[in-house]
Amino acid sequence: MSAASAAFDTPRTVRIEHVNHHYGEGVSRNQVLFDNCLELEAGQLVIMTGPSGSGKTTLLSLIGALRSVQDGTIQILDRDLAGFNSRRMSLSRACDMSAQSSGRGQHADHHRGPHRCGW
Repeated sequence: MSAASAAFDTPRTVRIEHVNHHYGEGVSRNQVLFDNCLELEAGQLVIMTGPSGSGKTTLLSLIGALRSVQDGTIQILDRDLAGFNSRRMSLSRACDMSAQSSGRGQHADHHRGPHRCGW
């Protein structure tokens, strides 16, 4: 197998297609993600910046399967997160997902060590 054909056989680590997300309903509805599209390869470093409330944590929560995808597609290793059942979502929530503190008094517990979770 050539290197070129192997590259096509390797799944994208993360694929996000046309993801929208909102909180609330009716007049209190607040959309925080608008038509987000992104592909990440294994080993790729990504830095997200933006003001408070711009959707950074929401997007990470969706990628980590901590929230359900409302509109659009998120695939992790070619597995669609929309197909996750409630048991798998619960297992995902039990895994560590650390975000950098923004000075709000939230600190990750680094003393527990890493957890490994299988999907």
